[in-house]
Amino acid sequence: MSVENVETVRRIFDGWASGDFSAGLADLDPDVVFIVRPPFPEAVETVGLDGLRDYLVRFLDNWETYAVEARDLRAAGEVVVADAVQRGEGKASRIEMEQPFFMLFTFRGPKITRIESILRRDEALEAAGLRE
Repeated sequence: MSVENVETVRRIFDGWASGDFSAGLADLDPDVVFIVRPPFPEAVETVGLDGLRDYLVRFLDNWETYAVEARDLRAAGEVVVADAVQRGEGKASRIEMEQPFFMLFTFRGPKITRIESILRRDEALEAAGLRE
């Protein structure tokens, strides 16, 4: 199943790289847990598709342009670890930013039940049950 899970996450990132943040919605469990860990300034934990949508609408409203790309995807059991980079231009500030980070996608069968954004590599690998 991990090959299919990696391909699902790759397809999601293909959409996100072009700014299509509806990519992958059909792959999410209705009770998906979405976590953005501190020290991200927009740290949050929410459950369900409505909570995820509300967060994304508020978050994306701050950006003139925003995209997320996966630099590498790696399966660890039912978890796919994405080494990712986010890029954008602030709507109010017009400042461009680029921030590497990690995302963990946990699957139960074909559905994603948890998405977690983590800033530090060591924390992401530990959360996925991997060691350096």
